Amino acid sequence: MKTPRALPIVCLVLGSAASAAAGTVVLKQAWVNAFMNRTTIQAKVSVDEVKSSPNPVSKGAQDGDLHMASRSSDVGLPFVSEIVNAAEQPNAVKAARGAQSGKGMVDITGAWRLWFEHPAPKPQIQGQKVAVAQDTNPLHVFEIHPISNIGGADVRGGFHPIEGAARRNSAPAEYEAYDAATAFGHYEQMKITVQRSATALTLTAPKVGYNYTEFYAILGQRLTVQDGTLVLAQIADAEGNSVAASPVRLAFVKGTPPEQALQQAQNGARLHLLGIPRVNLERIANLAGKMSVGQRTTVKLPYELIVVGVYSDAN
Repeated sequence: MKTPRALPIVCLVLGSAASAAAGTVVLKQAWVNAFMNRTTIQAKVSVDEVKSSPNPVSKGAQDGDLHMASRSSDVGLPFVSEIVNAAEQPNAVKAARGAQSGKGMVDITGAWRLWFEHPAPKPQIQGQKVAVAQDTNPLHVFEIHPISNIGGADVRGGFHPIEGAARRNSAPAEYEAYDAATAFGHYEQMKITVQRSATALTLTAPKVGYNYTEFYAILGQRLTVQDGTLVLAQIADAEGNSVAASPVRLAFVKGTPPEQALQQAQNGARLHLLGIPRVNLERIANLAGKMSVGQRTTVKLPYELIVVGVYSDAN
């Protein structure tokens, strides 16, 4: 398939956000169709830079992750791969460092994540050559995050609420995720512009953050896929107040503790979860299927969450 040409860009304004804060990515339609109902992606990855140590654990960006700037023809975009709860995953960290700076490619499996957190000022076009990264956090809208396997090291056990290392005579530091009302209140306001060509979709959206969020999910309809389970859920805060206008899809990666907890829960059960948002590509594809070639439309951003952990009061 030929690399799609960049389509005209439409910058969005959200509240007082300037149009310069918007980012654009051009995705191959075939790639979108292949991954829209998958929880993960498998890729052969060149690792350019690995952070010297995992992030500390506190709140915000101090989330215990280990970042690595990555390139792969299976992704075709600049991206970052991240190990969650990395301090407890020495084999995974060793595999990442062993592949750093051209020492060989490494097989990585993990949740694919499209999110406009670190957009570039120019469109990123899937399939174009990706430059070697000079640091661990190049401008990107794509991630493999969290990683579930790297170089044969199984990291699925790290899918749990984020903790720091225990200190002498004290409990491990607990990560303070965004509360549901704050994070979902932001997600619910986001908009995205979609433009269709014969072979590609151009997506433009404002820069957005609010990564790790803590919320309650009332489980609904499930779809078992080859690499996990997709679940529609009503989303609420700790007081039981709804924080999303309609059910939100949740992605549970196969074989992780969250998916194991899901298998033990009936529809209608209430789970206390930690998750990170990504664009819901199934709804993007459905929207594009109703558009003509060259048509452009702006809609509420369809989002879903990758489930990273289940809190102990899950049931």
